Amino acid sequence: MVVNAIYNSLFTVLLWVGNEWLADHIHISWIEYPLKRLAVSAILTVVYTLAVIVGVRIGMAWFFYGTLPSDTLKDIGGDTVLVTLTLTIFISTFLHGRAFLFQWKESLLEAEQLKRAHLTAKYENLKTQVNPHFLFNSLNVLSNLVYKDQDQAVRFIKQLSNVYRYLLDMREQEVVSLETELEVLEITFRC
Repeated sequence: MVVNAIYNSLFTVLLWVGNEWLADHIHISWIEYPLKRLAVSAILTVVYTLAVIVGVRIGMAWFFYGTLPSDTLKDIGGDTVLVTLTLTIFISTFLHGRAFLFQWKESLLEAEQLKRAHLTAKYENLKTQVNPHFLFNSLNVLSNLVYKDQDQAVRFIKQLSNVYRYLLDMREQEVVSLETELEVLEITFRC
């Protein structure tokens, strides 16, 4: 009775821990190569389970009864192997399913991070495109003012300088208050 309890406990722990280790350490992506991962997982699970069946049976027989490995191998029946493999497949399915879900969740998070980085890059690119257009238009206005009203051209240059100082100061900030933006607009159109 005690020998059976030790045998079953050892057997269960080795199968559970070993298959969990296999599920976590097969470095083939479920997302990119699902069939290859499934095939490798199934083959490794069966080979590992058979090795545990034979190893535990031989080890227990030798340790407790002094039986030789060749005699022990004769006693391992097909029913034992079939039942053990069936149970292991259920355990392994759970463990590999868990590994798949973790990898799927990771890929979703990674995709979200890439999407966010892409949007940030597009936003930064848009910000750098707006400034040259604004400068070009401002210089056109200034060139017209120089010939018409030099005093107003000087005021315009000072205001333009203030606007660009503001743009440089606020460039790194993602969000600016509406009040601040309205003040800058007022300064810009005051000329």
